[in-house]
Amino acid sequence: GGSRVTLTIEEYQALREEYAGYCTHCNAITQPDGVEPDAHGYQCEECDGLNVMGIEEAMFCGHLEIA
Repeated sequence: GGSRVTLTIEEYQALREEYAGYCTHCNAITQPDGVEPDAHGYQCEECDGLNVMGIEEAMFCGHLEIA
């Protein structure tokens, strides 16, 4: 817990356009069939947990940072 994923602004914008998600359990950036920006509880392709949130929501919640 407490780890953050650092992205460039370009990476973040690309992930938003691709409707990517972020798994709060394993820190994976995952792209199932589209994750709404404010989604919660989607299934992670990496760990199979239901811990994926939309990339925008992950940013708002402090899981991601732009550097």
